[in-house]
Amino acid sequence: MAAARLAYLDDARALGIALVVFGHAFGSIEHDGGGPSGTSIDTTLSAIYTFHIPLFFFLAGMSQRLSSAHAPQAMTRSLIRTVLYPYVVWTLIIVGLKSLFSGVANHVPHLGDIAAILLFNPVDHLWFLHVLLVIRLIWLLVELANRPFVRPLVVVVPLVVIVVQSFAGLTNFLVWTCFWGSFYGLGTCLAADRLPAMGKAPRLGLAALGAVVWVTILYRVPTVNEQAPNLLRFLVALAPIVTVMTLTSFAPPARSLPQRLIAFLGEASLAIYLAHTVVGTIVRLALAAAGSTSMTAMVMAYTLCGLALPALAYALLVTLGRRHNLPLAALAGFGSARRLVYFP
Repeated sequence: MAAARLAYLDDARALGIALVVFGHAFGSIEHDGGGPSGTSIDTTLSAIYTFHIPLFFFLAGMSQRLSSAHAPQAMTRSLIRTVLYPYVVWTLIIVGLKSLFSGVANHVPHLGDIAAILLFNPVDHLWFLHVLLVIRLIWLLVELANRPFVRPLVVVVPLVVIVVQSFAGLTNFLVWTCFWGSFYGLGTCLAADRLPAMGKAPRLGLAALGAVVWVTILYRVPTVNEQAPNLLRFLVALAPIVTVMTLTSFAPPARSLPQRLIAFLGEASLAIYLAHTVVGTIVRLALAAAGSTSMTAMVMAYTLCGLALPALAYALLVTLGRRHNLPLAALAGFGSARRLVYFP
């Protein structure tokens, strides 16, 4: 069962979500004015932020190609269940918690502005679902158009915009959507079984090439993350994505316990992404209340709990939902899974 899900894609998701939570752990502490600093930490965070979110857009594009839901009606249902509903529900949860605990929250939004937040100003990390919603709506319109030449255009146009933007210097929502959408579009071009079918030497060569390009750009332009979306920023994201995807394609079917645990984090990545900031903030406040001043302890506790607790919540909801024939995970906004893949 685990092999049928293509464990190497879940391994890539697991790596991506671990980097997301780790990065947000530092960000959460820095908002309190006590974050660690230093050249090595800044370099590490800069490297992480070059590609971890583009990786998820790329994987989302690959998932669209893998999905059996290509009819417009099926795509609409999938869009509502896996993007729109989680986005709305978790926006309400996070805005509500920030309002309720305004004394310890960062950037407290006003409940009366919820419509504007949902439409134009997503709260915190939920901007990813906001942009993904727009991108998937565009692809839904492509399917509705049902014209073969439209699909290549949706892949090519964002890339052209990035190239033009490199000279124009514009920065707006449309440009950023094209930037993120370019990775989604490229993901739709890659058949999930193509990488594992390649020879070992070509894959290692691609992985090495991606790593060299990534490190070279970071070394030459250490402030690349501070630039507007342009061709250089696109390359510094695409290169490590190539490395990650080619290296994870070597992963065998998830059979051993460590392999299954890693792949399970990828399976639960939506739940982790949605809930990790809430869990991490609670952990950080608990450590502060206990008198812990170790930044290392806070970052590690935030990261580990931010990964483990939402994943366990996802597993519990899916298991109970299957036992009682209720869509509990879906109601929580954790996707449409009715059974666990790696721990059935």
